This record gives sequence, C-alpha cells and structure tokens, in this order.
Amino acid sequence: MSILLSFAPWILLWVLKMWIPAWGALVISLIISLLSDRKRLKKGFLVSWIVFASMVAMLILDLIFGIHLPHWVSSVVMSGSFATMAWISLLVGSPFTYQYAKETVPQDKWSSPQFIYVNKLLTAIWAAAMTANVVSSVFDYKTTLVSILAIVIPVYLTKKIPEYYKNRAKKQRGE
Repeated sequence: MSILLSFAPWILLWVLKMWIPAWGALVISLIISLLSDRKRLKKGFLVSWIVFASMVAMLILDLIFGIHLPHWVSSVVMSGSFATMAWISLLVGSPFTYQYAKETVPQDKWSSPQFIYVNKLLTAIWAAAMTANVVSSVFDYKTTLVSILAIVIPVYLTKKIPEYYKNRAKKQRGE
C-alpha cells in the first residue's frame, strides 16, 4: 500500500484541478509531495520522482511560459511519464516495485526467483495500467473511469499477488 502514498500528490492534483486553477492545484500537490514523500524522494524512489518532476514541469509551463495544459494533456504527461519509467525499469531488469518491496521483505529474499518474478509482474501491471490511461486520455475515452481503474486495480493486485505467492510457497513447504 506504500506505493499508493507516492501517488497521493498526483491523485490530489487530479481532484483539485476540478475546483481550482491548475497552478494552485500544482502548488498544493507539490507541497503535499514534499511533505508526504520526502523520504522516498531522498532515497531516489522512481515513482516519487516521476510524480514530483512531472508536476514541477507542468507548473513551470503554466507559471513561467503561460502554457496552460488541458486536463487530458496533463494526464498524458503524468501517466506517460510513469508508464515510460515502469517499462524502462522492466527492460533494464530493475522493476521499480523492488524499491517498495525491499521496504517490507527481508533482505535474504531479494534474490529469490519468486521475489524477482512477483516484482516484474507487478511492474508490468502498473506499466500496462498507466499505458491504458494514456491511451484513454489521448482518445478521450472514458478518461475518469480509466484513471480510477488505472490506480485501483494495480493497488489491489500489488497487495494480493504477493500474498498469493507467499501462501503458495507455504503450501509447497507443507506449512
């Protein structure tokens, strides 16, 4: 569930933009990002940095260059940045979910085939969900529903899949 906290500023931005100007929503979301996720930013967690850097870029475009991105474009920027990071982390053999899993899994399990497989699977799920969100935004197809599902489904699976594999391993050991 800790990965959801890294998305909190992004979710807040999405909600706030419905009621206040984009620059205000960005400033509030950036402050929340710095306050709620500062430890992960310091540790170099990819999701935290993608969310933070995307919001900084959009704020600079808005305040300095006067470029006000429509909601669908900011969704493409955020989801696209995240999807790109997730796919690249898979391609280079270091799924971004390792960073979160290593916070709760004992170090002696980090090199196990199951740990590696589960993290590759979860990273692929997150990457696919964010890619679907980009496609939905670009084609303006059920964007709100897809945006919600692109967070809810991966968060749910991020909790359930490791539990499933942990229980499966216990059964195989006869516990």
